[in-house]
Amino acid sequence: MPYAYTHRLVGPPIPGFISSDGYSNPDSGSQVYIGFPRGSPSLTQTLPNLPDNPGVYVYAAWVSVFFSDLMYYQMTVRDALDSACQYFWGTSFVLSPLSQYSSGGGFKPYWYVQGQNPDNWPICWMNIYGNSYIQLPLQPPLNTINILPNTGGYTDPPARLYTDSGTMQITAYAESGYAFSYWLLDDQYYSADPTINIDYSGHTVQPVFVQLAPFHELSVEAWSFTYGQLDAWWDSVPEGWHTISVPYTLTNPNDWYSTFVGFEVSTANYYYIDEVTISVYVDSDTYVTAYYYP
Repeated sequence: MPYAYTHRLVGPPIPGFISSDGYSNPDSGSQVYIGFPRGSPSLTQTLPNLPDNPGVYVYAAWVSVFFSDLMYYQMTVRDALDSACQYFWGTSFVLSPLSQYSSGGGFKPYWYVQGQNPDNWPICWMNIYGNSYIQLPLQPPLNTINILPNTGGYTDPPARLYTDSGTMQITAYAESGYAFSYWLLDDQYYSADPTINIDYSGHTVQPVFVQLAPFHELSVEAWSFTYGQLDAWWDSVPEGWHTISVPYTLTNPNDWYSTFVGFEVSTANYYYIDEVTISVYVDSDTYVTAYYYP
């Protein structure tokens, strides 16, 4: 309601305006606002013009019936207005004492403030702005936990809606190629611990997993044109750029020094000459040969 009141102009039900008569001539927007152009009745004010004039109902009772119809019975705003007025006056909202179109043109909003005479207050009425055909969404019961699934892992207990009391312990497990990152609680960051304890209070939780970069074999061999293999090593590395460095000289089997000549990379099919340090992008199993002479 505050958004509707502050972000749109009041006027005819055309684009850019919020209807000034959302009951009889609603717009097609997604906001509705109930206001009083000259002041609302006090919650303790007796409802006017009741049949047989029992004088026991106050405005708070009408408000209670209206919101009960709106929220519990899931009526539209317009139907809830009519239903609450039918309950007290046996008529629709537009003909009730709350409306400016009633026989009395509205009601006097009595606020018992020291120094003011309520009888001198002007006639006022309840006005509906925007779209009275809006139906508020039904809220889930508060004794629930809703675990939402997500790509890359699973939870224990499994993802679904649970109804109980107390707390639930939930653990997230990542599938192969993924890692657990954090939990969302009601769409907000909650915890980076894979195991959490959540109250049955209408919460929604969801684990977030991140995909890991795939790992590939990176193999490096130091090879002499004269003596064959001088050294070799390998590692399993994630996809991406990796730096490879070799010594400029290596001792060969004759206890002489073999001098670095250049690199050959299996995935690049070309040589690096006189560069003892290179960067290689690994996106598959990659074999690097460092050549020496003699």
